[in-house]
Amino acid sequence: MKRILVLAAVTSLLLATGCSSKKTTDSNSSRTVISGKIEGGDGEMLFINKINKRKVGEIFDTIRIGEGGIFNHEVNEPLKMDYYVLTNNKRNQIFLITDSTENVILNANYNTLNKPSEITGSPNTSVYHELFDIVSAHKKSVLGVENEIKKAKKLEEKLVLGKQKQTIKKQFKSDLNGYIASNSSSPGIAAFFDALDFTTEIELSSTIINNLAKTVPYSNYYKAREASVKDFNQRNRSSAQSSDVGKVAPNIELNDPDGVKKTLYELRGKVVLIDFWASWCGPCRRENPKVVMAYNKYHEAGFEVFSVSLDSDRDKWLAAIEKDGLVWDYHVSDLKKWATPYKAIYKFSGIPHTVLVDRDGNILQTKIRGGALEDKLESIFGY
Repeated sequence: MKRILVLAAVTSLLLATGCSSKKTTDSNSSRTVISGKIEGGDGEMLFINKINKRKVGEIFDTIRIGEGGIFNHEVNEPLKMDYYVLTNNKRNQIFLITDSTENVILNANYNTLNKPSEITGSPNTSVYHELFDIVSAHKKSVLGVENEIKKAKKLEEKLVLGKQKQTIKKQFKSDLNGYIASNSSSPGIAAFFDALDFTTEIELSSTIINNLAKTVPYSNYYKAREASVKDFNQRNRSSAQSSDVGKVAPNIELNDPDGVKKTLYELRGKVVLIDFWASWCGPCRRENPKVVMAYNKYHEAGFEVFSVSLDSDRDKWLAAIEKDGLVWDYHVSDLKKWATPYKAIYKFSGIPHTVLVDRDGNILQTKIRGGALEDKLESIFGY
């Protein structure tokens, strides 16, 4: 079997077992058999989990590894095609997509169970890993160009490298679309969601969800990803259809931590991300590293962040700025928490709430975060 690559950016590996074109046997007379060799696992246990509605595993069967790491186990109940999790006591895990028509052979090391050396007997597993190969090669290529962009000292150099990056991404998207279209009936295409930030390819994400709805509509794994895509689509549509998009962003006049008044309008000529946040807001704090990354990458090209805090405690506000490394100059607040008038002016009911403004002060997009922000800034600045 082709050498299996393992996605380092996630804590789990999807191992798709079963094939949609294979004749299904009577589930009452068939059991999935999992066998193989786990080096260093003599006498240890493996646990087979179902994914419940809370998206966590529930153990329903165990495998005892024998002498020399050999094991051969018939699962204790019939399985319909779905996503299961094989774990060990080291908290390593492998996702299995299997049913009672499949016999899976797994060879791995007990301490690195999530990095198997071989898996056979599972056509959909091959789909998963071939898809992962495409993603892995793309990430490696993009990372190489990104590193060159970071090293480039002149904006002109970054723009040239940015064109190279766009060419790589265009080819990747073509390859990705082609592969998924060719394997649309395989549950293994769900690997897409573990390999990529789905918000950067939302159209393709929706296509995959629609395909999975035909093969594993009952799966909790599928339902969780369907919910995420639907939620993002809804927020994205609301942002794109906002009556404020295209209008001039209302001015913001507030004091910084030193009592100096700063205004949004003094940043005309720059692309500005208005970021409503607070030290006590968990999602805001988790989003901050991505905003810092965007600022560091595009600031010299004309990108600025205008942070409006909904804190009421000045010391906690300042501590969060320092701890999260929010190095830009524009930090303002009236320390009124939800009583700030800008909540009504900018029409938001929760934070983080972001508004991207162009060089002329017009609103480009609202509620833009994560991968969507990165893609938008790349399209604006060209690298």
